[in-house]
Amino acid sequence: MPIHLIFANPLYVLFFRLPRRIEEQGGAFLCPHCESMQPCTGYKVMRNKNLEGEFVECLTCRGKQKGEDFKYNSTTQVFDPVMWDCPYCKALNPNNTFRCRTCYKSLV
Repeated sequence: MPIHLIFANPLYVLFFRLPRRIEEQGGAFLCPHCESMQPCTGYKVMRNKNLEGEFVECLTCRGKQKGEDFKYNSTTQVFDPVMWDCPYCKALNPNNTFRCRTCYKSLV
């Protein structure tokens, strides 16, 4: 099969589109790299009208964090971390930790 026939196929273009970043909302969050409250922007990544993922980008250091680790509070315009409570000591821990920061027992 000649190479020029592969690129002439419209389905090839449809299935191999690059993902797009769509800016959702701006606000602030506690950046783990800067270790302080920083301005940030929340993004969604779309490919062919399908949601591929979400992330939050710090505007100071350009560090990216998973969107599932934060929830947006529209009244304060802050991305608050999603917290788990420890089944043993009931202390709150961030969603991205696997050991309790108080009693050091496994959360998973």
